[in-house]
Amino acid sequence: PVPLQIRNAPTQLMKDLDYGKDYKYTHEYYKDMQIEDPERPPAVQVQEYLPESLKGRSYYEPGQQGKEASIKKWLEKRRGKEV
Repeated sequence: PVPLQIRNAPTQLMKDLDYGKDYKYTHEYYKDMQIEDPERPPAVQVQEYLPESLKGRSYYEPGQQGKEASIKKWLEKRRGKEV
């Protein structure tokens, strides 16, 4: 399910149900941020939405042929593995 804080709240009922509550609009914070990791998307540095139960899972493993080799290198760098 979509987390409550990122659900749109166009009606009062949805606002009363806390849709959109505590949402942090990345662009409001990004201009004042000290970038700790330029490889990490700005939105993740402000607020992360991935459920704990899904963290660390891998859904795609590129091979060594063609463009996949460079994608693999990039993913390993992002995931903090030695290249």
